[in-house]
Amino acid sequence: MNWIDAIVVIVSIIELSFNSGNNSAFNSLRIIRIIRILRTFRVLRVGRLVKSLSAFQVIINVIANSLNSFAYLALLLLIFIFIYTLFGMNIFGGIFKFWK
Repeated sequence: MNWIDAIVVIVSIIELSFNSGNNSAFNSLRIIRIIRILRTFRVLRVGRLVKSLSAFQVIINVIANSLNSFAYLALLLLIFIFIYTLFGMNIFGGIFKFWK
């Protein structure tokens, strides 16, 4: 599996170097598309590792359960930002003059 990772990384670096020059002929190669698919398999391998580590599963579950609370906190923060924006526009609206 390490050889596949090494090949995917090397080809990805080569692809990035060719993409910086906007070489469209290189992008149409079929082997590049296959390498892009192999990248997803590398990510899936990390997911398989998560299943085998029980301590890491606990951490992932705690983060997933706390996302609900974070959504409410983010909404509250956005409401405060909106209120203070309106407050600042009432106090300072049109006062500042910018010279060129």
